[in-house]
Amino acid sequence: MSFAMLEHLTEALLFPELKEYWFVSYVGLVMVIIGEVIRKLAVVTAGRSFTHVIRIHYEDQHKLITHGVYRLMRHPGYSGFLIWAVGTQVMLCNPLSTVAFTLVLWRFFSKRIPYEEFFLRQFFGREYEEYAQKVHSGLPFIE
Repeated sequence: MSFAMLEHLTEALLFPELKEYWFVSYVGLVMVIIGEVIRKLAVVTAGRSFTHVIRIHYEDQHKLITHGVYRLMRHPGYSGFLIWAVGTQVMLCNPLSTVAFTLVLWRFFSKRIPYEEFFLRQFFGREYEEYAQKVHSGLPFIE
């Protein structure tokens, strides 16, 4: 975020015309809204099953959520966050931060998703395997 702020201020002072692409800013705003809606739908749909910490021990209230937005993607919270975060940088017309946010977040999720799914497969076995075969992760190039 500090890099993004520095980029925005530097470009606004040195190259103010870079910040006047209103169409690009509107595309970013749409991305922010879409990302926020997807993430909120993930949180509301999963209810108590949604956490920010990957669970490594099965708990009785732990349920595999496959309805709602989870019918369309296995990790809508991550997908929504990626779209939202990249959208903030598109909206600010920050080309360097757009690329940086995309790469850093994709790399983070490309490591986190397999780790999380290792435990989901242990908790839910065949049920999760079948779900994972039918439903995409929700992030490009991450199965």
